[in-house]
This record gives sequence, structure tokens and C-alpha cells, in this order.
Amino acid sequence: MSINTLSDGKYLKCFLLLCFFGIVAGCGKHKEKEETSPVRSVKLFTVGAEEDSVYHFYPATIRSGQRVKLAFQVPGQIVKFPVKSSEQVTKGDLLGELDSRDYENTLISATARYKESKTDFERYSKLVEKKAVSIALFEARRKAFEVAEAEMKIAKKALADTRLTAPFDGVIAATYVDNFQNVQAKQEILSLQGISDIELIINVPEKDVITIPGFIPLPKLTEMVKPVAIFPALKNLMFPLKIKEFETEADAATQTFRGVLIMPSPKEFSIMPGMTALVRVNNGRDMGGAGGYRIPVAAVAEDSQGINHVWLVDDRMIAHKHPVTVGTMSEDKIIVKDGLKAGDVIITSGVTFVAEGMKVKGLSRIGAREIRKTDGNHK
Repeated sequence: MSINTLSDGKYLKCFLLLCFFGIVAGCGKHKEKEETSPVRSVKLFTVGAEEDSVYHFYPATIRSGQRVKLAFQVPGQIVKFPVKSSEQVTKGDLLGELDSRDYENTLISATARYKESKTDFERYSKLVEKKAVSIALFEARRKAFEVAEAEMKIAKKALADTRLTAPFDGVIAATYVDNFQNVQAKQEILSLQGISDIELIINVPEKDVITIPGFIPLPKLTEMVKPVAIFPALKNLMFPLKIKEFETEADAATQTFRGVLIMPSPKEFSIMPGMTALVRVNNGRDMGGAGGYRIPVAAVAEDSQGINHVWLVDDRMIAHKHPVTVGTMSEDKIIVKDGLKAGDVIITSGVTFVAEGMKVKGLSRIGAREIRKTDGNHK
């Protein structure tokens, strides 16, 4: 082995060691740079605070669009009661039946009297034409025939009323009697609820009603306030509503105005009477627009392509650029019609100096984060 070979090996080892320490030093500097990245202090705003929302939210109670408590119109003993609670029925299905024997006998008797009085009336009609009987006798037979005819019709209806059938497609909500039980006329035996529509009942305070401009037809009011149903249990899914009723006289106890809104029953979910939801409507201050949220003007910036955006702050206090659709502006606030939901936290100061992924620290926060997170996901 030559001296030159040994020297070359020593130089190679030294070179490799220098490279290794250089890489380690570089990584250390990079890590130090990351750890010392500045955290920008900014002002924050929580979307959806009560005073800044273009929406009103009302708790709603759900009921069926069609509902009725059914009863027999005649008394008797139940001999057929084939339905149970939660059972779905079709219009015309038998819901219950009474023992009909007495009603059948009554109809037979009434029919016999009717036939007899009819024959008698027809005979006297011919005799009065021949002036063989007096007008008084003829009128007596005519009245007897009319009474017999009415009694027969009543007996027929009573017999028909021993059967109770479904007046529309629906679900048996509850039953109040048992089979073979004696019931009185008009005694409620079951509750039937329709399945095609559901109604949402809300109570609107005076301060909100007063923002609606005058008395207008309900279809027009629906178009103006754009009501939607929000179901928190369904991840805040929203369903469009129509206003069915709106009382113009306040409840004496609550001083609120009762509204009834309607929507088709969703087939993919079981929304049942008695459940609760939220109804969201435009609050009347932006009737010409499509709703949204009022936020500080300083929160909205425009990029080089002319697209408006805000900076959203996540739970780790990291900023993210998010496009929005803006509407009208008043004083220091602007309406964001699309792109934000209640509870979003946005930056309202120094937005031109914020970058994607930047760590921020809040100097102050306006609004309330817990305000109604019920507007669905970002679009």
C-alpha cells in the first residue's frame, strides 16, 4: 500500500465528516427558523352575532300536515280493530268496525216501512187525481212516505257508520281503545297523521314582526323572508319552507305571533310530530337580498383576480383564505351573502399582511362563537 493511497483515504473521511456536520447544522437552523416564525396579532370577529345576522332563528315544534282524531258516529261494541300505533295505512283501509247486527235489523225495518209508505203514497196519488180522496188524506200519506224515506236513509248511514276507514294515507299515531270494548258515539278511538307534509310551529316576537312591510299575501311573504328548516340532529341540513298560516293577533300570554310553515316530508329521514327544529328567516333589514351575515368591511379583501375573500381562523389559530360573495354595504359593515356560516372566526385587521397558513393571535374578538351554528356547511 502506498503513502498516496493512505493520504487519499484520510482526505475522503474528512470530507464526509464535514458534509455530515454541515447537513446537521443546516437542519438545526431550519428548525430554529420555524420555531421563531412570528405570530401576527390580529383582531378577530365571530360570524353570526345576533346584532349582525341578517337572519332570525326561531325554535319550532313539528306536527303532521294532516292530522285527525277519529271516532265512530254511532255507539256499539268494537268487533274489529286491526290497527296499531305506528302502522301505516292507505286511504280507505278499515280501521275499526262495530257489531252491526242491531243496525242491520233497524235498516230492514226502516226499509219495510219505506216500501209500505211508498206503495200507499203512490195509490193515494192516483186517487187524488180522480178526486176520490181528499187533499188532506193525500198530504198525510205523502208526509208519511217522506218520513219513512228519511228514516231508511238514517238507518243506512248508521249501518255504514259501524265501519271506520282511513280518510287519507297516513300513520296511526295513537290508539285509545281496545278490541271488543263498548264505545259511545263520537268517542275518539285513534289518531291518524298524514305522511306527505309536515308543519313547523313558531312564535314570532313583536320586534321581529314589525320589520315586515305591511300586510302581504303569504306566498309573497314566503318569497321575501325565504324560510328554511334546520335540523341540528341532521348535521344542520336545511329544507325550504312555505308559510301556511300567520296570525295577526298576538297571543295574550306570550305576546308573540304564531306562524305555521309547511314542507314535504323527507323520505330519507324520520321527522316525526313532537320533534324540534330551527326555522331561519331573513330578518327584514335586507328584504331585497338573499340573506347572509353582516361583518366588518375591513375583513373583506380582493385578490389580483378580483375575487373577494376573508381570512378564516381555525381552532389552531391558523389563517386560511376563503372566498365569499358580498352584497350591500352600510357604514362599516358589509353583507356576506354566501361563503360564511354562523360561528366562523375571521380576521378583521391587517388582512393584506396575512398569508395562507400563518399563525395568528387575537387582540380582541367581536361577537359570540356560540351563536347558532345552524347554517350548514360552506358552499
